[in-house]
Amino acid sequence: LNKSAFFLMGGKMNTETNTIAIPRKVFREIRWYLKHFNDLDDYIKTRENQLREKLFDDYHFTNKNSLKNIHSYGYTVENCIIALDEDRLIRRYKKWKKIIRKYMNDLDNKDKFIYYWIVKYTFFDKRNIEFIKEHLNLDKYELREKLMIIFYELYQIGIEEKLYKEVAINV
Repeated sequence: LNKSAFFLMGGKMNTETNTIAIPRKVFREIRWYLKHFNDLDDYIKTRENQLREKLFDDYHFTNKNSLKNIHSYGYTVENCIIALDEDRLIRRYKKWKKIIRKYMNDLDNKDKFIYYWIVKYTFFDKRNIEFIKEHLNLDKYELREKLMIIFYELYQIGIEEKLYKEVAINV
């Protein structure tokens, strides 16, 4: 098996085995965004403050050094706003927040309550596995299979949103 991919094999149906393959790096990233969903606004604010401080320091440093001619690049307020708006990390945080919120609403609207509660209990409320299995009446294999379906669906949404490229993995 490829070491750079996370696999789930199981769910025997009519003697077939379903396999879900997600690149390990993607799996970890999706898990991080799910775990930190409630804190993403704080991460965005922290990143914006870091950028503001850096831009403020750069602005004062460049204006102290020398007078600039008309054609030189300067650190203007407009450039600072553009830098905040175009920051890749902030854009990624906002995009994942939007994706997860929409995904949870879709689960709620499509009568996929079991998946909704798995995400809510596991990542938002940070409940232990025993609590989740007991309240949702699942065994550990069913829970693991449903979690992998959730990760796979989020991975597919990430591909549609051009956050990832689709990867063919040979099993």
